[in-house]
Amino acid sequence: MRRTEVVLLALVAGLLIVTAGCETPNSAEPAAEPVVEAPKAEAPIEGSKAAPDEGAKADIYTLDAAAVTVAVGSKAEGAITITPASGYKINEMYPWSVDLKGGENLTVAESLKKDAWSLSKEKASVTFPVEAKAAGEGELTASVKFSICNEEKCELFKKDVSIKVAAN
Repeated sequence: MRRTEVVLLALVAGLLIVTAGCETPNSAEPAAEPVVEAPKAEAPIEGSKAAPDEGAKADIYTLDAAAVTVAVGSKAEGAITITPASGYKINEMYPWSVDLKGGENLTVAESLKKDAWSLSKEKASVTFPVEAKAAGEGELTASVKFSICNEEKCELFKKDVSIKVAAN
């Protein structure tokens, strides 16, 4: 019986840690729909091609992944930044990650976990080295997992982004 209690306690503690980034509204009050003030982006951000989001979720953050220029045989720094819209915040408790894949002549770190991210309620950013093996234009892909919250709930995202790389 004692082992069962320990396992149950560990599960409850884990759930508390995961949900700590979200605030729960008073259940006696009806939940109000969030007001989103940020406009939906009409076109992809310069230097990136992100897969479009469905519905209103696309309005609660902006994702910036600028193009990278690198000299052949050396390293340059790529970056991804996520900024929540007004009324939202970065979920600092979520296990943020980005999985990177270099193009034909590009080398990048394969996976960056939460400790590589710079997280605050206002912004999340991560940088990573990019190395070119040959001159030319290329792309690297990033699969970003993150979470944005408002006063009522947290949203989880997996966003795939293509980042242009110019090697000279």
